Parts: sequence; C-alpha cells; structure tokens
Amino acid sequence: MQVLKLLFRNLDHYRKRFLALFFIAFLDGIALFFIPLALAEFTRSPLALGSFWELATVVTVSYAISLACQWLLRRYGEALSGEVSIYLRRKYFHSLTTLPYSRLTKHHSAYVLSLVAVVSDGLGGLTNELLWGIAKSLSTMLLFFAYTARESIGIALLNFLLLTVFIVVSTKLSQRMVPLARNLNLTRATLLERYADFLSNILTVRKLAVSGFAERTIEQSGGSAIDQIHVFQRFHAGRWLILHSLFGLTFLSTILFLLWQVSSGVGSPSTIILFVAAYATIRGQVERLSEDFKTVLEMTSFIESLHQVVTPAELVSEVLPPASFREITLRNIEFQYPGNASRITIPEFQLRSGEKILISGISGQGKTTLLNILAGLLDPLSGERLLNGEKISADTSPTFSTQMTFVAQEVELFNLSLRENLTLGTSIPDAELLLLIKQVGLREWLEALEDGLNTVVGEKGLRLSAGQKQRINLLRGLLLDRPVLLLDEPTAHLDATTETRVVELLGRALLDRSAVIVSHRPALRVLCTKHYEMREGELHEVKS
Repeated sequence: MQVLKLLFRNLDHYRKRFLALFFIAFLDGIALFFIPLALAEFTRSPLALGSFWELATVVTVSYAISLACQWLLRRYGEALSGEVSIYLRRKYFHSLTTLPYSRLTKHHSAYVLSLVAVVSDGLGGLTNELLWGIAKSLSTMLLFFAYTARESIGIALLNFLLLTVFIVVSTKLSQRMVPLARNLNLTRATLLERYADFLSNILTVRKLAVSGFAERTIEQSGGSAIDQIHVFQRFHAGRWLILHSLFGLTFLSTILFLLWQVSSGVGSPSTIILFVAAYATIRGQVERLSEDFKTVLEMTSFIESLHQVVTPAELVSEVLPPASFREITLRNIEFQYPGNASRITIPEFQLRSGEKILISGISGQGKTTLLNILAGLLDPLSGERLLNGEKISADTSPTFSTQMTFVAQEVELFNLSLRENLTLGTSIPDAELLLLIKQVGLREWLEALEDGLNTVVGEKGLRLSAGQKQRINLLRGLLLDRPVLLLDEPTAHLDATTETRVVELLGRALLDRSAVIVSHRPALRVLCTKHYEMREGELHEVKS
C-alpha cells in the first residue's frame, strides 16, 4: 500500500489521465470476457442461423472494443509510464535541492541516484501495470464470479474460498520477502555507489595506480549483490510454486466439479467453455500480478531507503516566490562538526542590503562554515538566523537561497559547454561573455580552444586548470545577478596580476549588491565597508 499511496499522491496533473485509462482497461477486461461469455450462452442449445449471426456480431463487437481499448492503453498508458517516471525524477531533484546540506552529505550521490532511478522508473512502470494487470483482472474476476454464481452458487463459493486462501498465503509469503528485498536493495545500491565513486574519480585511480584495489572493491560488492539475488530469487521461486499450486488446485477442482455436474445432467457444457476460457485469461493475469507483486516488494524497500533522504512530505514541485532581501542576521549561533571538540561561535553578524563585508582569519577557524550557515547549507546547534527581522524557517530558507549565490572555493563545473557553465540557462550575448573572460585574463586561453565557448569542460571541469576553473566559477556567480553574493577565497589560486584584474571586476560587479567575502588577501579589503575576523572559532567585528 505504501507504494500505491506514494504513486497516487504524486500523479498530480497526470491523475485524470490515469483514471480515464484505468476505466478503459476495466472496459477492455469486460469486452474480452464477453467473448467466452457469448460462446457459453449461445452454445446452450444448437445454433440456428439467426443465432449464429447474433453470436458473430457480439464476438466481433467485443473484439473491436477490446482492440480499441488496447490501442489506447498502448498509445497513452505506456506513454504515461515514461512521463510519470521523468516527472518523479524532476520532483525528487527539486526536493533534494532544498534539503539541508547536513542531510545530503550523509549519503553518496551515486547511492541517492540509484534510489531515485529505481523508484521513479518503478512507480512509472507501475502505472502501466495497474492498467494492464489490476484493472483488467478486476473486471474479469467480477464478471466471472457473477456468471458462475448464476450457474452454481457452489462453484462461485468454492472459487471465492480458494481465491481468499490464495490472497492470504500470498500476503504472508510477501511479508517474509520484504527483509530479503531490503537486503537486496542495500547490496545493489552499495555496488552502484562503489562503482560510480571510482568511475567519477577514475583519474585519481590512475594517478595512484590503484586500479587493482578499485576492481577488488567492486568485485566484493558485486559478489554480495549476487548472493542476495540468489537468496531473493530462491524464495521468490518457492513462493511462485506454492501460489500456482493453489491456483492449479482451484482450476482442477472446479473443472472436476463441472464435469461431475455435466455427467450428472445438472450442468451445462457451456459453463465449462466459459470457465476454461476465463481461467486461461485469469491465469495470465495472475502470472503478471505475481511478478508485479515481487516488483512492488522490491520497490517498497527502495522507497523506505529513499525516504531516509527525502520524506514524502518533502517531495514537492511547487516553487514559492522568493522573500525580498533587506538584511540577514545571525545571532548567538553555535555550531560543532561531529567528532570535533571545538565549537564555532557567532555572537552577532548582520549583512544589510548593499553592504560588503570581509571575513578574515587563519585557516580552520570557521570562515567557510559561517558562509554555509548564511546560505542555509548547515544548521547550527543553537541560535537564530533572521531574514528582515523574522526567523528563517525550513519553508522560507530554500526560497531565500534563490536570491543568493555562493561561489565556493571547491569548484565543480558541470559536464557542459563553457557557455552553458557561464550562463546556466540565462540568455547572455557572447560579446558580454567574451568581455568578462578578457577581464579575468582568460582571452588567450579561450582563443586557443578549438570549439571556443562550445568547448565541453568535462566532468567537474577536469579539462581546466585550478585557476581557470576558479575564474569561470566566479564569472558564473556574477552572471547569475543575485542580490547577495557569498565569495569564499575568490582569488586564492591567482597570481598578483590576475588578482588585480579580478578585484577591479568585483568592484564594478558589486556596486548594487550585498556581499560577504572570505579572504586573507589584502587586495580584497578595499571592496569592503565592514570587517569581521574569526579568532579561535569565534567571530569578532574589527573596528576601523
């Protein structure tokens, strides 16, 4: 039920289409059932010519309706499956971008990626299975029980009893499969995490010449996953045998009962025709439902793991309008990293609209941590973070962050073109980009590139040097044109000449903006009107 609830709650604007297709699938089940039903009815007595044409008409119309329903299901139902999968991926991505940094760092990105991929694809595929399996099975079984009850209450009760036993046993066995599915999920996710981790750092693996270690680690994780696959499939095969033995018992006992009735002259051969035809259809549907149930169990485990990262309540797609910025205040902030005895203390810090503030201090005192708290990436142990005098909540923090650009010291560019990394979806003329690139001393480098602004920079920008990445990172932060900039050592990897160029550029770019600049370089102090210093883990204002 957890899987179905999550799916239906997140269908959003697809819900009406899904319900319409569910009705079409239900109608398809009725149309298909009418064919053996018509045969059973018309074969109660020898066929006259008129009866023949009536039968032919009913069979033809029923088949035509079924054909039209199945075309609609393949055209729109299977498309809906892919659309829902993509939509859920986008919703999960949006929700992940709003989570606190501390929660995101608990899990490897490849682990989260594997969970999102399986859950999104699984829920998308489940929409299709609900149409082809549940809806058609529901209509077929309802009509089957209704018809057999009309023919023989005993047959209907026998089948209902055995179907109830089938469902109860299936549920009990499925409950025992949940921990097996959870273990399988964890080993698969760990395997993908290890594989993706080494693959994304393949250059480091080669530089250290530790490919043997990486391959052995992947092989060990793969071996654990294979073991869990065999454990899960062994139980699944046993479950399948038990359930289909029950199904066979239902089929054979009912056939024998019908044959006894016919041989005793109290039953109609037409009932056997209907029963055999209906059971052939139902058997195929049960086969499909059995596999779907296995998939749902596996997905339940994946969903439970994913909900440790993103809860259902956080799975939203709405983007609230950003709060306006006049000032942001940190008051009585205490922060401590896990396993670290020392604390970072921020008694009072305030950034007003238009102010430029310098944060200095020796390495390791908490300057970057202050920026992370300002940006809402880290949650303090105590204290207040205020926007325009009001406490920033979990709801308002993501919307405020859309007005803020954090240019971090650790640069990770996207595996896109240089132009796309700079513009990030905004429309900026190449002439403006080229002028900015010239101002930070990268014009000759750009002209030497064969594809110019169309050059793909590689995963995390690995085709660029540290200084080149830092300047591109700074430019894209400025081009985002947000009212607040957080700059962490923006000139750390630059020589004196390039640093002068960058400081001049920042002086022009920050005229109408607020900024907090972390740096120990004297050249940046001329840009700032207020100065704080981190000493022994505590923030102090420096009076001029």
